[in-house]
Amino acid sequence: MTDQDQAALWSDSGYVTEIPYMRDYMRYQAPISMAFAAAANGFDAPDYRQPFRYCDLGCGEAVTTLTLAAAYPYGTFVGVDLNPTHIENAEKLAKAAGLTNVSFLVADFQDPGVMEQGPYDFVAAHGVYSWIAPEIQNQFHDLVGKIVGEGGLLYFCHYVRPGSGKIEVMFHLIQSLMKDKTGPLLDRVRAALAEAKVMCKDGAPIFSYHSSLAGYLEELENRDPRYLVHEFCNHFFYPRYFPQVADDLAAAGLHHVGSTRPDRYGLETLFEDEVPDALKGLDHATAEGRASLLIVDQFRWDVFRKQDSAGASQISIQNRLGDFILDSAIFPYGYPKSVTLWEKEVIFDPAAFAAISALANPGQLTIGQILADPTLAAIPVDKAVSTILQMVGSRFFHPILHPAGRPLARGQNKLNLSMPFHAELGARDLRVEGYLSLPSPIIGGVVSLTGFEGLATLAHDGRNRAEAKKELRRQVKKLKKPERKRLKRHRYKKRPDFEASWSRFERRTLPLLLKYGVLRPE
Repeated sequence: MTDQDQAALWSDSGYVTEIPYMRDYMRYQAPISMAFAAAANGFDAPDYRQPFRYCDLGCGEAVTTLTLAAAYPYGTFVGVDLNPTHIENAEKLAKAAGLTNVSFLVADFQDPGVMEQGPYDFVAAHGVYSWIAPEIQNQFHDLVGKIVGEGGLLYFCHYVRPGSGKIEVMFHLIQSLMKDKTGPLLDRVRAALAEAKVMCKDGAPIFSYHSSLAGYLEELENRDPRYLVHEFCNHFFYPRYFPQVADDLAAAGLHHVGSTRPDRYGLETLFEDEVPDALKGLDHATAEGRASLLIVDQFRWDVFRKQDSAGASQISIQNRLGDFILDSAIFPYGYPKSVTLWEKEVIFDPAAFAAISALANPGQLTIGQILADPTLAAIPVDKAVSTILQMVGSRFFHPILHPAGRPLARGQNKLNLSMPFHAELGARDLRVEGYLSLPSPIIGGVVSLTGFEGLATLAHDGRNRAEAKKELRRQVKKLKKPERKRLKRHRYKKRPDFEASWSRFERRTLPLLLKYGVLRPE
């Protein structure tokens, strides 16, 4: 392959442009998720219930950007990406879905157009930072320091040293093995991966030094080919220690306030036994940076806040959490007695969990109203707050934007998808990607469905349950061979399995779709 051919595959930053990335919704980018992460550590955040401005840097084909634009119709969204194909596909879907509150730019981190549309209340950058050159990372620091408005939030993720050591090794090994190969990137990376597996079987010392590499190779073989290309075929893979990244962003006025991974709220969830003495009594930023080293962080999902100093605006957590509506994320209601948060098994306080879940299940009350309820009078406030954070960390509960609706509807009622975006995204992605992300203005995020559940949901549009069931059988029979595998048709091909899957859908999924306004009775 000539140097000219090579240049056509990468942007100036070294990022792949030949092959579009996977279409995926990233729940951690939702404004409510970012705001809750800040509040869980006692920091203020922009009001996600009022008009706001949102920028998605490196939006890809903009599944997340478009879905959030549908879920927050009063927000203004801007998607930015280097790949013209990504932006072209995003604009087509936005037009087909009738979304008027989102626009897109083909731009890099130095493009003045990105800054001209700011400042923004929320900025997100998922899956970009670790695959760009150090000088481009510095451009990112400079850009977000300018476009995040005062008090605004930045979400971004990155690979982290020391935990990403095995992935760095694999990146450089695959890069080396690809050098003598020709053809499309996808063929070259597959050939390099196969060659690496032979080296592993032959006992190359690196696979003993990083004992988990053998399992990582097996995992990579089963990943989407587009993931392999964008993970390993860029010119750069540059993980950084979290304290270094935090210092660079602090110099731009952005200070760490939390993680959007709810299962890692609080230092106590990061350690199996107890928080080490070396972390006690430290300010938030110092403790978080030191903890990242001690737990051998591999990947992070962080929120930073634009503020004058690291300690600005931090007050009691219960006051910050008070306005969030708490809701059960499952139906019918039933929960385990314990859960693993990050690396630690947490046993729920029985009295606090029972009282809080009874109040939160309908999705009508704010956390402030729950904490003030007489049924919690005997439970200390700090115990109640920590239990709520554990409940959210378990993903059985979550904050939502508006009070939830009724979870049940009569069988003879016809149901309709609540917005055109549902049908447009479903037609495009379910059979291609194997999943469906349906936006809900009630939760400020999505209900994510795969396989049978996704097909069953789309079959309900404009039909009652009997009609939807008949349509679903027809759709299942029509699936093409690649779609059958992607949607796991073997699990419901036979009539008894189909009936069992349908029953689970009616008991567990349909009530949530009604509760969150994804489907509505005629």
